[in-house]
Amino acid sequence: MRTLTSLPPCLIALLTPPGLAQAIEDVVVVERREDIAARNAARDLLGATTITVRGPLTVRDLGRVLAQACGGRLNFVFVGRVTKAADVPPLEIDLVRATPMQVLALVRDHWKLQPVWRAGMVCLVPEDEVEEATWLQVYDVRAETMPLRDFPGPVLRLPAPGEETDVTTGEEEPRTTVSGFTADQLVALVREHATDANWEGDRVSISAQGGILAVRQTERGHRAVRRALAALGIAAAAPGRVRTPQRPDGRERTPARPAPGADRGRPQKDRGAPRARRVTSPEAP
Repeated sequence: MRTLTSLPPCLIALLTPPGLAQAIEDVVVVERREDIAARNAARDLLGATTITVRGPLTVRDLGRVLAQACGGRLNFVFVGRVTKAADVPPLEIDLVRATPMQVLALVRDHWKLQPVWRAGMVCLVPEDEVEEATWLQVYDVRAETMPLRDFPGPVLRLPAPGEETDVTTGEEEPRTTVSGFTADQLVALVREHATDANWEGDRVSISAQGGILAVRQTERGHRAVRRALAALGIAAAAPGRVRTPQRPDGRERTPARPAPGADRGRPQKDRGAPRARRVTSPEAP
């Protein structure tokens, strides 16, 4: 039976194994990209309260504890094709003031059960039976990988007697880029430094073409790619995408509508002189 001793919430992230140091967004994963919005709402609920968890718990007992902590708004079930719930050993756990999301992160590391959002429920699935959703996303690094050309000036010297003066100089081949990295070098660096991304298998890939990085990765993989590019000082953007300014709470700003009557006092548009109406008088008898 494994044991987790009680720790203050502020120390959980510092003293847990490296697998638990991942971003809290990576605890509950999705297997379909269209489930991200619903998963995000569930993730907010999992981090909105704190609970106390004590005693040896089976995986089913833990599911009931977490469902009660969320006010019955979320269901937690064990799903395994090979491993059964009875095969998972009980976990001796003693946590005070931990969020359900932190509990799930600990369970993922000690039970090797990955929380997955499926059909409106949080399913605890053995890690080797999970296939996270992957999608293709492009990163525009053309501005960062643009070659820097060198235009040397003429050689200023006094010509020898009878020597012709040649002040023309040829353009040299570019030897560096704006960021110091070529696109192919960025591919190798991203593979090396995006440690949270798994590059094995045919479901993930990264390639460079014309200053565009085409990356097929999972949600956590794309997040790791963005962190790696930022650490290298590379500002990548989607081609042709205009980012909408956001408010401090993360929601997009919408153009402000003029208040009623705001146009009062403004000069009105000159519509020209009114057109004369044609008036006909009745004929005399």
